[in-house]
Amino acid sequence: MYVGALRVLQNQDSNPEFLPQSAHSLRELMEKIPLKLDVPLPKEFNLTVKIKELRLGWKGWDTFQAAAGTAREQIVITWFKKCKEFFVQFDEKFPSRKENYKKMISALDGSPVVVPDSLRDLEAEKWMRCRDFFVSVAHHGKVVPMEEFEGWIFALEKMLLDYLQPRTFNDRSAINKLIQKAEGHD
Repeated sequence: MYVGALRVLQNQDSNPEFLPQSAHSLRELMEKIPLKLDVPLPKEFNLTVKIKELRLGWKGWDTFQAAAGTAREQIVITWFKKCKEFFVQFDEKFPSRKENYKKMISALDGSPVVVPDSLRDLEAEKWMRCRDFFVSVAHHGKVVPMEEFEGWIFALEKMLLDYLQPRTFNDRSAINKLIQKAEGHD
């Protein structure tokens, strides 16, 4: 996808759609990276089944209107419990894009140090803005000069290099242990 995005940019003279097509490839790359790198994402959630369960409660509206007093209150309480359960499951199974990006970035980060959540938020925000830019160009929602487009490619490349470069932390740890052992400090 990355190579395809760059090759399309080489055909500017013969292809008036070079920027949207390149942007589409880059957006696809950003979307597929977690899958290609086995980054754990939320499990599937059958939304149709859950909505049908909620609809059963909604169809009970006639019963609610006919009920009085405690029975009516119980119908409302039951309905709100089902709604709460639905939205709790929905939030668990469909986290925001930002939460998914934070998980992806954390999974790709080989650092032995836990990065503060506020910094992960900034990294995820940067990823989202880059993705949103490519989506907008790909869908003809934004027309930009080549120089700006190249700047966004550079930003994406920098993020990818930061996240995908081989980590040396484990190697350093092993080397430190060897040094300590050789110096008789084990």
